Amino acid sequence: MARILTRYKSIALFTAVAAAIAVLSLIPKLPQPAIEFHWIDKVEHLAAYAVFGASLFNALPRGKLKGRFFTVLAVALVYGGTVEFLQQYTGRTPELFDLLADFLGAAAGAFIYVMLSKPGKA
Repeated sequence: MARILTRYKSIALFTAVAAAIAVLSLIPKLPQPAIEFHWIDKVEHLAAYAVFGASLFNALPRGKLKGRFFTVLAVALVYGGTVEFLQQYTGRTPELFDLLADFLGAAAGAFIYVMLSKPGKA
């Protein structure tokens, strides 16, 4: 029973992360602080999708790490691509480099999750 509850909590966390990314990515552009770092947008994408990748990896049914990792990459690519596509209808600009940052962030998040998990627990 505890294992089932943990699984549902993992799924709920992933769903919340995915929803937060969608909302923050699709609302009209918010005012940004004046930061001199020109790639801050890509860092934000990397960070958000690292959480996305780690939470998705955790929510997936236990199985082979390689299969779960590739599932995370595929879902991140489709989800990130869909969000980037939809941005053109919200007054924002879709960018290929944002999608690349999403993909790399999800890969990094899944990888870090595996590295920080105890052996046999991932």
